Amino acid sequence: MMNAIKPISIGIGNGSLAASVGWLLSQAGITCDPSSRTAWQETGNKLVEKIFISRPQHIAAGLAQGQFDCAILGEDMLREYWQQGAGYVILQSLSVSKTTLTKNTRVIAFVRAKSIYKNTRDLDRLTILSEYPEITKYWLKENGIAARIIPSTGSTESMVAAGVYDCGIGITETGASLAANNLCVIDELMEAPVVISTRVERANDKRIQCLADMLTGVHLAQNYALVKMNAEKK
Repeated sequence: MMNAIKPISIGIGNGSLAASVGWLLSQAGITCDPSSRTAWQETGNKLVEKIFISRPQHIAAGLAQGQFDCAILGEDMLREYWQQGAGYVILQSLSVSKTTLTKNTRVIAFVRAKSIYKNTRDLDRLTILSEYPEITKYWLKENGIAARIIPSTGSTESMVAAGVYDCGIGITETGASLAANNLCVIDELMEAPVVISTRVERANDKRIQCLADMLTGVHLAQNYALVKMNAEKK
């Protein structure tokens, strides 16, 4: 019986991601207010007892430290915190982006449209401004490139567009911001779908898997419509 099982807690990345995930949770009968400033939200749900919403970086760290049972956030933040994938498992990809319910974001390398640097190999010996230093370090190593990485705290596209840096590493979904800043993509480091994840030692927790299955069902149900009609009995 579900009411005999100890409920779990969830960590969710904030911002527009929380709004999309909050909608999915509400459709599954789990109360979540993405705009709340309360550290822990009590849901009253028998499966999910508490929800913690914070910056994605904090959620990845909190999951590693055992502050909550599972997390819903972009895979990019998990990879940045656990570069080699050790320590966490992905239970489901929700195919929910930070701004829509359909597209995935991507971690990309970009330069100015008229830059002399046209591909990844051209970046050797350059200084790269990156929102994902650990992912970038791994990517450079895989491509045999020696470059200096400067961690970015924001405005990465603007800094590259202004000529302060020749290359930037960041995320994109529609590409509209890149186009507006006259920037172009030279490589894709990874796709970053929204995922339900937990620590390796909790991978077989049936409560977490139940939540993953519920939210996946809610997402898939958006592709269907219930049609009722009166038909003459013959």
